[in-house]
Amino acid sequence: MNGGEGPYSYVQNSNYQSSLHFIHSSYSLHWLSKVPNEVRDRNSPAWNKGRLHYTNASNHVKEAYASQYANDTTSFLRARAEELVAGGLMALLVPAVPDILLPSDTTNGTEKDLLGSCFMDMTKMGLVREEEVDNFNLPMYYTSPSD
Repeated sequence: MNGGEGPYSYVQNSNYQSSLHFIHSSYSLHWLSKVPNEVRDRNSPAWNKGRLHYTNASNHVKEAYASQYANDTTSFLRARAEELVAGGLMALLVPAVPDILLPSDTTNGTEKDLLGSCFMDMTKMGLVREEEVDNFNLPMYYTSPSD
């Protein structure tokens, strides 16, 4: 299975209806099926101009990512529930950010900000168009206990 949309997407049902006794997912649920539409829309308050991720972005951007994550996670859990036999087990390892930290205070957040900064430097050097950076966002969300 893979992330994103399509016939083998982890957020959709597979052909294993009520047949799996154990499901394991490790460090994959932070990948979103798609970048939230709002962060790529210039007219949206969640437009993520000049950034690749929601770290150090407005609350509108983070909320758009959180909403996409919630939708994807709900779809994932519903699909897996149909695949598990009665009494089956599921083990999930999900990367997350503690409530006491901001996403920008984590290594993952810092890396995303650094990469975004490098892309913006590349626009200043004329290697990449600013519009391309504005339209590129990473489809990743690190949940928190409060989510």
